[in-house]
Amino acid sequence: MINYIAEKIEIILLYLYVFLVYAERLFIHLPVKPDNIVGALLFMVLLIKIKKRIYECNVLKRIILFICWCTASFFWLQNTDAAFVRYIMVCFVLLLTYFILNRGITRKELLMIECFMIISGLTCSMDLIINGKNFYGNLIESRLALSDDNDPNYFAMSLIVPFFAAYDFFYKERKIFKLIAIIGVGIIGYAIVLLASRGAMLAMVTGITLSMIFRRNYKLLLCFIIVIGTILSIVSQEFERYSMENIVERGGSGRLGIWTVGFEMAKDNFFKGVGIGNFISRYNEYAIMSKMGFSEGSHSAPHNGYIELLAELGMVGMGIYLNIFYNGLKKYLRLITNENLGLFCGLIAIMIAGGFLTIFAEKTSWLVFSVLIAYYRQKRLYMVNVRS
Repeated sequence: MINYIAEKIEIILLYLYVFLVYAERLFIHLPVKPDNIVGALLFMVLLIKIKKRIYECNVLKRIILFICWCTASFFWLQNTDAAFVRYIMVCFVLLLTYFILNRGITRKELLMIECFMIISGLTCSMDLIINGKNFYGNLIESRLALSDDNDPNYFAMSLIVPFFAAYDFFYKERKIFKLIAIIGVGIIGYAIVLLASRGAMLAMVTGITLSMIFRRNYKLLLCFIIVIGTILSIVSQEFERYSMENIVERGGSGRLGIWTVGFEMAKDNFFKGVGIGNFISRYNEYAIMSKMGFSEGSHSAPHNGYIELLAELGMVGMGIYLNIFYNGLKKYLRLITNENLGLFCGLIAIMIAGGFLTIFAEKTSWLVFSVLIAYYRQKRLYMVNVRS
């Protein structure tokens, strides 16, 4: 009886955590984020049962190795208070990922998790659409007004996984799921377009393209490419933000200059990096060294998760990070079906968005990764038991 109640509490906390992570932008004004509170409770519940669930898994070993490397980078280098907070959050996210992977997720639980992802995406999108002001005016002003105090790029990125969770429902058998897919994809996709994040839209289009390739819908893919190409040619003429001239001349809104500084930082600290959370504090030093000065922004955020990772944790940290995702997804790729391909494409889309945003410590990417791998591992264990 006690175990049954514990299991129920555990899964309810997991559902609530999923909702709060992807609806984080609704609670940005609160002094303490609700997803951190629920995540801490889930962490403690999963920790209690961890001994009964430890499996031999290379992905789990690499996550622990990545935590150890982050810890080493924090202690052997001079750090700021911001770096300490960053280190604590990264360790928390990684450990929670480890525990969720250990737990495993059934098919029914995965369906419920997708539902909560869609609900959170719809909630944020409707809040954006209803409460946003003047979003038919100047594009730059409107995207900032729509997202209030949120960064519109990160707001858009947080909607990518809910979008693909809804996209998954197109391929489920019941008609009610297809209706949910139409509503979810339409509203969440519209919100992403309103936020005008080029990285998020590129990720969304790439994810849909990848989904069609996996499903071998080549005729639909051809139509999709033609439609997207037509829309892009029209939009690039109407809005300067999307024109190739603007992207090339302004260097991706200053990103090329920031990336130049990031590469200089990574080159100078190739093996161990400058330490977790220290990219911004060391930015000015390397801006001068790379002869970029401060024209591209003093104390600037990296705007690229991979450059940030390489600069902060060095080639060793980058190698472990990429190896986690490579090994995790490679083994379970053959277990993907039409019904759950969307979340996989959503994860790939976030990884693409990471070329324009900081993602390596983002809960949105680690959570969908842990959910996917936990489900595939549970499914694989079930198949082994059936065969035996």
